[in-house]
Amino acid sequence: MDQLGNELKKMLKAGMGAVAAGLEKGQEAIETLAKKGEPLYEQAKEAVSDAAGKVVQAVSDGFQAMNAKPQVQELIDTLRGMTKEDRDQVRAALDEFEAQAQEAEKAAREAQEAAEEILREEEPVEEDGKEKEAPEEAEDAQPQETNEEE
Repeated sequence: MDQLGNELKKMLKAGMGAVAAGLEKGQEAIETLAKKGEPLYEQAKEAVSDAAGKVVQAVSDGFQAMNAKPQVQELIDTLRGMTKEDRDQVRAALDEFEAQAQEAEKAAREAQEAAEEILREEEPVEEDGKEKEAPEEAEDAQPQETNEEE
């Protein structure tokens, strides 16, 4: 019976040793994994911080854009109080303004192209493709008469 008690003590101690060894190995494994995860944790932390900063910036820019022109906000408030028919009239007027702006841009482009074409046509060119000498330069090339009698 004494021997049975000793064996049970050994088994109990072995079990406790196994638990202790398991805890030690588990703790070592956790520390090893934590060390390997540290750079990833830092990267994730930076990514979350960057994303949060971008969100804050976007929201701030949005508020600034909304507050940048008080007239726009007043116009929006006015539009909110309008009937559907009134808003339709405003849309029609805006469409007309947009069409006029596009026509003006087109006319400006055409005028610029026409001016460039006129400038290209005015450049003096000889028959062989070389530029002619400007008339002023030709006059400078001729000897000038001097009045020696004075």
